[in-house]
Amino acid sequence: MRLQLQPGANLYESIAVPLAACGIKSASMTLLGGYYREFNFVVAPPDPEGGAVIAFGPPIPTGHSYMVFGNATLGTSTEGAPLVHCHATIRTERGELRGGHVLPDLCTVGDAPIFAHVTSHETFAVHQVFDKETNFPALQPYEEKNHE
Repeated sequence: MRLQLQPGANLYESIAVPLAACGIKSASMTLLGGYYREFNFVVAPPDPEGGAVIAFGPPIPTGHSYMVFGNATLGTSTEGAPLVHCHATIRTERGELRGGHVLPDLCTVGDAPIFAHVTSHETFAVHQVFDKETNFPALQPYEEKNHE
C-alpha cells in the first residue's frame, strides 16, 4: 500500500489516522525522502544509571530538515493506543547528516506530501510490552489477525 503523508500534519497523525481508517493496526513501512517543517529525534546511549539498557536523551530539534530515508513500525502501545516507532536519517538546515529515534508527534510534514510504502501485518500484530531483559518497553510480535 502507498501512503501519502499530508503537508502540515505531524508524522504520527499522517501514519496512524489513515491506517486506522483502513483497519490496519500493525504494519511496517519505508518512508521515502521528503521535507519536514519541524523535525525532532532522540538518541539512546547506554543508561548511565544502569537501570535499563538504554536511556533516551532529550529531544534534538533540527527545524526544517530533509528525511533521506526512514523506517517505521505501527503497533499498539502499552495503553492500547496506536504507536508509531520510527528511525531515520535526515539532513538538517545546516547540511548536517543526523539520525536516530524519531519523535513522530514532534515532526511536521513540509509543504509537499511525503510517501511511504506500507506492508500490513496480516497474521500477527506488534504490541509494546515491558521487556524484563532490557528493563525497557519494546515492540513484540504476537500472533493474531490484523483486520477484523
